[in-house]
Amino acid sequence: MTGGAGDGKSDPLSPQEQRVLALVAEGLTNKEIAAALNLSDKTVGNYLSNIFQKLHVTRRTQAAMYYTQHLPNK
Repeated sequence: MTGGAGDGKSDPLSPQEQRVLALVAEGLTNKEIAAALNLSDKTVGNYLSNIFQKLHVTRRTQAAMYYTQHLPNK
């Protein structure tokens, strides 16, 4: 996929990553996200690591801000 997090041209996240990010933006913990999506805590952590890398962020709050600015209609 092309485009970076800040260019608004394309969405670099997979559908599952978008689901995880939506729950992060709602304020859920990794454990709560895991339960909601029937995943292990470790899998959620792996998704978050990938999301952070793709969005070029280091904190959950930064990722949540990206979600509210770029993905709220999905």
